[in-house]
Amino acid sequence: MLLTVKALQGRECSLQVSPQDLVWSLKQQLAERLSVPPAQQRLLYRGKALAGTSLITH
Repeated sequence: MLLTVKALQGRECSLQVSPQDLVWSLKQQLAERLSVPPAQQRLLYRGKALAGTSLITH
């Protein structure tokens, strides 16, 4: 699936991920693209924070 992520600075990037991937792996991909360490990232979906140990589909 294709995800589009918007950073606080207004930058956007699209990433190809599998529904079985962990949120942590998405954070690692974002770190490579946006130069923000995974530990400093906070991903939100519909106003809720995504836990790093959760699957992307949850």
